[in-house]
Amino acid sequence: MKKLFFLMAAIMVVTMSFAQSSTLATLSHNGQMSIFYGSDALKSAHDAAQHGDVITLSSGTFNGVTITKALTIRGAGMMANMETKTLPTVIAYPLDGYSVDINIPSSVKEKLVLEGLYFSTSIVLRNNLTNASLLKCYVQGIYLNNNIFNNVSIIHCKIQNAKLSGTGVIMNSFIETGFEVSHYGCVYGFECTNCVIAGISSPNGILKNCIIYIPSDNYLGNVVMTNESSAYYCIGIHKFVSDNYDMFRDLANGLKNQNVKKLSEIFESYDGKYTDDETFELKSDAKTKYLGSDGTEVGIYGGNLPFNPTPSNPQITKCNVAPKSTADGKLSVEIEVRVSE
Repeated sequence: MKKLFFLMAAIMVVTMSFAQSSTLATLSHNGQMSIFYGSDALKSAHDAAQHGDVITLSSGTFNGVTITKALTIRGAGMMANMETKTLPTVIAYPLDGYSVDINIPSSVKEKLVLEGLYFSTSIVLRNNLTNASLLKCYVQGIYLNNNIFNNVSIIHCKIQNAKLSGTGVIMNSFIETGFEVSHYGCVYGFECTNCVIAGISSPNGILKNCIIYIPSDNYLGNVVMTNESSAYYCIGIHKFVSDNYDMFRDLANGLKNQNVKKLSEIFESYDGKYTDDETFELKSDAKTKYLGSDGTEVGIYGGNLPFNPTPSNPQITKCNVAPKSTADGKLSVEIEVRVSE
């Protein structure tokens, strides 16, 4: 069920060019709200924020930013929602080639939370990132820059060109690790549950109820596991699977893993090529044939948290700006916010 509520806000001396902009950011700090307009609204809100504040972005496209503060930054979603007629929040116009640089000092105790955002270029870490969450986001790539994640949660996301090293959990997400040997170890150290992983997978990681696709044309190439890994109730897809080629053959702790030869045996439409509108749904017979440790289907729709791209937090769906400011220089702004329940 969904509900709407309206917020009325007044701000000082706003130019008409900003007032007509379709992109805006609200900053919540100690119960007070500030509003910023235009493609640089995210940067302006970030610059004015303090650790622990909340920035909410409308649909539309925003310029990239260097994140140096532990904030909650939430958008309208990583994809268009036909039910609510809501467009995604896109972080683009790259900053030195990246959508965002994350450079939060390790001494900061607050948590970085990113939700409902579409990062059209890569995220880069300029420092180790601890106690952060990436929720319901699309990310074109993640570049660690010799840094690692510590206790990071990635839930209901779609990530391409991922190189994830450190500690944390990845749940009900699509992860494409890249198809080159140099990407080996792309989910190193993470616990992945109910994920679809395309590319080279996880040495020294734990995989549960996952679907792992190796797109290699090389019989011996792109071995999915080492004996330091653990995989449980996973499906391995590789064209050379046979009686003498088991994707999980080097797995010391393997349990109830199965091999198949073709993507078409598992997925309704996924053919190994990522598109934003791909759902990664399983064929009806695969949903009952390939079950995880909890008796639900493997992949992103199984488990206790089936994949759902709609943000759980409020999303700005409409902004009406008064045609002119008042005599004292204030401008009335009506914002429609949709909340999922």
